[in-house]
Amino acid sequence: MSQTRNGTAETPGIAAPGAGAPRIEKLAAMLKRANTADKFGRWVITAAATLVLLGVAMILIFLTMESLPLILEPEKHHGGTLNKMLLPQKYEGYREPQYVWQTEASEGGEEKFGVPLLLWGTLKGALWAMIFSAPLAILTALFVAEFSSPNSRTIIKSSIELLAGVPTVVIGFIAFVTLSPVLNHYVVTHAAYFSNGLWIGFLLQILVFALVAAALCARILTSRKMSKASKIAFMAGALGVSFIAAFLVGRGLEYAAAPVLRPLFGVTKYTQLNAVLAGFCLGFAIIPIIFSVADDAMRAVPNSFREASLALGASPWETAMRVILPAAVPGIYAALMLGLARAVGETMIILMASGNTPIFDASPFTGMRTMSAAIAIEASEKARFSTGYHVLFFVGALLFLITLVLNAATAQVIYRLKKRYHVG
Repeated sequence: MSQTRNGTAETPGIAAPGAGAPRIEKLAAMLKRANTADKFGRWVITAAATLVLLGVAMILIFLTMESLPLILEPEKHHGGTLNKMLLPQKYEGYREPQYVWQTEASEGGEEKFGVPLLLWGTLKGALWAMIFSAPLAILTALFVAEFSSPNSRTIIKSSIELLAGVPTVVIGFIAFVTLSPVLNHYVVTHAAYFSNGLWIGFLLQILVFALVAAALCARILTSRKMSKASKIAFMAGALGVSFIAAFLVGRGLEYAAAPVLRPLFGVTKYTQLNAVLAGFCLGFAIIPIIFSVADDAMRAVPNSFREASLALGASPWETAMRVILPAAVPGIYAALMLGLARAVGETMIILMASGNTPIFDASPFTGMRTMSAAIAIEASEKARFSTGYHVLFFVGALLFLITLVLNAATAQVIYRLKKRYHVG
């Protein structure tokens, strides 16, 4: 112990009263500033989220307000009532009630707004786009996530992301200028092949080739008993076997099922710009979305799943197909729904490659007109507050609701899938 000047004792190691006050005040000021910054950050984030929600709500309100005159003022917009837009109508010059989309009134006639034609065209284009893109994107994501080397993964992922940066108008222009004449020449040259419905066998051949080649090559790549040179040689042989299998399937289908294929898939109508061309090009535009989300979903599966499967004696291929894919189903489903929503709302590719023909026809070799394409084509031609003007807003509101329902259904299905597979 020591003594101070006034004779009081001072215990070593214990600060005099009031000595720590400046430090406490400094800490309190720091905490106050941190709390203020935290509150400000939360306010900014909340404001940003609120602005996004308000923006979506304002879009929906604006579309609804511009569509309401069709319902509230039927005497003024008698050609755009819900009955005339959504149900078949008996028009002058037509033998029976049907849907017609003709927004330029002929002399002495009226505008015709058969909205189901646009709905059909939208679904038709999106369906063919998903048929082309979904298998390719998911299989590529599976290869990149489970089998590729880091260098291969970098190259493939960068290439697909580069594809996402290509403007859709460029893809549509390529379809219009290059692919359309090639397809037209092939169909005209092989008219009998298409009229007999054998073209469906070509799609089946592609599917068989892809599945057989993927199965054989994956088993070769994951084999630990082969050298690198042996793997290359066996993969070349696997591709040859896959091609032979696909060829035999096509020939067998041609001889055995030709009488059945003709009435079901025989091409009786053909237009140079058609659904299969638009769907093929649109499929390439949505591959990056499906691939990226599916790849992230597969790579998010815990490594313990893989290790447990391999420890039980499963091969890497069996692990990928029977463990990783089922565990990643919620993410894969989300990827497919995002791709579908992207396909439904696409405009430029459909505008340039589909022919913009508003007809009801299930054949992929005829044209179509989608909701987004109809809005893009006719928005500048309609006088403000005319019937056609309000109908286009009604179509836009309907497209918005379709996308909203798709997203809501996707969220619900993903929630159920996560509970089923015990992931997430």
